[in-house]
Amino acid sequence: LIAMLGWVMPLELATKLVTLMTILLYAAGLIALLRRLQCPPVARAVLLITGLMVGYMPYHLLNGLESGLALAAIVWGLVLIDSKWLPLLCGTMPFVGPELPFLPPPLFVYRGWLDRRDLGRLAVDGALALAAAAPWLILYTVYTGWPVPNTGGAKVAYFAEATLDWRARWEILLGVVISCLFGPLWLSIPALARRPAGLCALAFLICWIGITAFIFPGAFHHNRFRYVSMILPALLLGWGIISAHKAVWHRPVLALLLAWTVFTGVTGVRVYLDRSHTEALERAAQFIGAKLPRDSVILVHDAGYLAWALPDHRLVDVVGLKSAASMEWHRLYTARTGNRAAALNGIATGAKAEYLVALSDPPRFWGELPAALEQSGWTLQPLSPVKDHEYVVYRIDPPARIAPDSGSAAPQRAR
Repeated sequence: LIAMLGWVMPLELATKLVTLMTILLYAAGLIALLRRLQCPPVARAVLLITGLMVGYMPYHLLNGLESGLALAAIVWGLVLIDSKWLPLLCGTMPFVGPELPFLPPPLFVYRGWLDRRDLGRLAVDGALALAAAAPWLILYTVYTGWPVPNTGGAKVAYFAEATLDWRARWEILLGVVISCLFGPLWLSIPALARRPAGLCALAFLICWIGITAFIFPGAFHHNRFRYVSMILPALLLGWGIISAHKAVWHRPVLALLLAWTVFTGVTGVRVYLDRSHTEALERAAQFIGAKLPRDSVILVHDAGYLAWALPDHRLVDVVGLKSAASMEWHRLYTARTGNRAAALNGIATGAKAEYLVALSDPPRFWGELPAALEQSGWTLQPLSPVKDHEYVVYRIDPPARIAPDSGSAAPQRAR
C-alpha cells in the first residue's frame, strides 16, 4: 500500500496515510461487530474507546507497522462470519501478519458448516479463498523464494526459545498477562463460547497462544507486547457478548473498563511519544552516512529505519527478516543450540562484512552480537561512542586477517 502511494506522494506521507486508513478500518470493524452483537450504545462507546486506547494500543496503532491492518483483518473476519465474502478475507489474512494464519481455519470451518448442504457454494467458497491468496502466493514465491511470509520462522530460529523448559515458558506467559496492561479484559474469555464468532475467536486464541508458547514464547514480550495486541479483538468480542445481555451490573463494569483504559492508555501514548529509540537510530544513520563508504557491507539487526535512511548502503540483516541467507544460518546452528556465534560468523563471512551496527543493550537481546562475533575470532573496533541504549558502529575484521601496522595502507576488504 505504501509503495503504491509512493508513486504519487512522499513515502513518509504515504506511511502516515496508510496508518490512518488502517486505524479507521479497525475502528469501523469494532463498531460493526458491537452493533452486530446488539450492545447498548454506552457499551459500544466504552468498548470502542478501549479497543483504541487501552494499554500500549496507541503505540501499536501509530507505530507505522502492519499492526493496525492486522487488527482490522481480525475484527472484520469476526464481523463477516456469516457473509458469503468471508472466504476472500480468509484467503488474504495469512499474508498480513504472522499470527493471522490461525484465524481463517475456524472461520472457514464455520462457513463450511453453514454451506454443508450446498456443494456448489462450498466450491465457490474454496475458489474465492484461493483467488484471494493466489496473487500473494505468486508474489512471495517470486520475490522471496517462499510462498508465504517467512519472517516468523526467521525470528523463531534466531531467538531459539524452543529449547526452554515448560516452567520458563509459563513464567513468560504469566509475565505477559500481567504486563501487557489488558487487566480486566482477560475476564471475558469464557463468554466467547456463547456465540459462533466467539468460538472461532477462542480457537484462534488457543492455537495462537499455544503454538507460540511452544516455539517462541518470548515473542509476546517483543515491541511492547505487539503480538499480544492481536488478542484484543477477541477480548472485546467477549465483553460485547456480555454487554448485550443488558444486566444491571454492566454499567459499573463498563465504568471500570473505561477507567482502566484511561489509566493504562497514558502509558501507550507516552511510549509512542518517546523518540529516544528513533533518535538513536537517526544518530547511527548520520554517522554511517558521513563516515563509511557507500559500498560498505554492514551487518544490522534493525534493518527498517537504517534501510530507509541509507538506501545506497549494503545492509545485511543478521536476524533474517530482510536477508533470507541469515535465516538459513540460524536454522542450521542457532535454533539447535541457542548459541549465535557460529551463525553470525557464517553470515559475516559469507557477506564479506566490514562493519556492524548493534544496539548497546542487555546481553539478552542485541547487546550480545559483538561478543558473539568476538567468540568466533572476529576483531571489533568501535567507531562511534559506546553508550547504553545507543547504536554503536563497529569496524569488524575476520579471524584470518592480520591487522596492518600503524601507518600502512588501509586493510583490504574481507575475502
